[in-house]
Amino acid sequence: DDLSPTGTPLSKITKLADDQTFENWIYHSVIGWYGDTFDIIPGCAYEMLAVTDDTIILVGSNDPDGLIPLNENPGAIGDRNWVSVPYNAVYNRVIDITDEYSSGGEAVTKITNLRDDQIFESWIYHSVIGWYGDTFDIVPGRGYEMLAVLDTTWNPTEFSNETFLQMAARRKKHTDVEVRLGTLSEPDRSPVWAMNEIGYLPAHAKAKQAYRQAGISHIVRAEIEMPDCGQVVFTAYRLNQPHDVLTENIIGCGTAAKNDLHVLWFDAGNFMRPWEHGEEIILIVEALKQGKGYFTVLSFKLDQAVDIQELGELVLMNIPEPSAGKGTVSWNMVDNNHVIGYSLYQGDRRMNEQVIIENEFSASDDAILKPVIKGGYETVFGSHGSRLSVTPVSYAFSIYPNPFAKQTRVDYAIPEPTLVEVKIYDVTGKVIKTLMNKKVEPGYYQIDWYGKDNIGRKVAAGVYFIRMNAQGFESQQKVIFVR
Repeated sequence: DDLSPTGTPLSKITKLADDQTFENWIYHSVIGWYGDTFDIIPGCAYEMLAVTDDTIILVGSNDPDGLIPLNENPGAIGDRNWVSVPYNAVYNRVIDITDEYSSGGEAVTKITNLRDDQIFESWIYHSVIGWYGDTFDIVPGRGYEMLAVLDTTWNPTEFSNETFLQMAARRKKHTDVEVRLGTLSEPDRSPVWAMNEIGYLPAHAKAKQAYRQAGISHIVRAEIEMPDCGQVVFTAYRLNQPHDVLTENIIGCGTAAKNDLHVLWFDAGNFMRPWEHGEEIILIVEALKQGKGYFTVLSFKLDQAVDIQELGELVLMNIPEPSAGKGTVSWNMVDNNHVIGYSLYQGDRRMNEQVIIENEFSASDDAILKPVIKGGYETVFGSHGSRLSVTPVSYAFSIYPNPFAKQTRVDYAIPEPTLVEVKIYDVTGKVIKTLMNKKVEPGYYQIDWYGKDNIGRKVAAGVYFIRMNAQGFESQQKVIFVR
């Protein structure tokens, strides 16, 4: 009545009730507003469907002693508590909430943010890895989904700024968990092969979808326990739309490792087209070990009855190594019904014009084998994993750990030969350290910074900025050095 009496700028407002059912108040050009006239509860979040870009001004104050209930509903489909963070809350990042309220994954095991571009970011708890994922900013007034494992309450205005500073000082300065997060919003892989009446032939590029339909956040998680395993990658898609793909490089997806345990996850809500309960997913998981490629392929159905869908521990097999004969190479067939054939490469050149369905091909002994999977994807790694490692399709830049006490690592990806410059600046804009300034070939790289300046002196504890420049690409991230 107050903001949108004729359906502009809002045409629908939705409430998610405690029993996980939706109530909708909807506008129709003839009927007007109709539907569920539900109560507005302070602290709860509501979905507002806008037909034009607009702003809403909220006035008033929040009760500093107001408790927001978080429900764990064992009989419901999911436990989606959407909570609106009050304007007088003192949190800056999602990690600030979990450090103070749920450091051990109780009472909350996941907090999700839906970005303006309809992409989900999630901060997730794992019993071994701990908290990992997207450490997004907390914006006062915005709604966040909090997954509860028990019935509880949360008081978002309980802590003062002084308490927050003490909390930051208590935060763990060291961690043995290595996390790699996706940063891309568009697919970075596509099928290499397409099925037609005569079999699988090279696929033609398909136009990208111009917009993303909002889905529902749904984390899928799997584990690999594999000593000396590195560079875990994965590809997840639906057979009827293989170009709509999620990889470890997409926002809301990633990998984490602690000792020999590797955890991978993706958010099915970040598919371009929303997922549905019972839809089948093809998941390709790969890793490198001692220079050789390992992989597995599995299919499973998305289950909306759980908020974090666990696939359990995956066992990877090595990609077969071709052996040379008289003008031919041969290999052992892979025992996986999702593998439809093979490709052979010499360098970056694929030798076969159609998917090889046998286990022999005319080639020399330096051929590299890559299994081909239903839907037309090839594995990222080949039989000689280190010789056929994936070439990045875009620039990437990340820092971990942050904050740090002894050292932090700068990870970056280069898709083309270029001059790379990585420098560290203090808060005044002065360059204190040049980590990199040379031309590099395409690939993935790491640089460590030990908190020292260009002449080897330890810098003071505080805030610094690490900036990367390469071929028109520029990215800067804040890093905190504690002592």
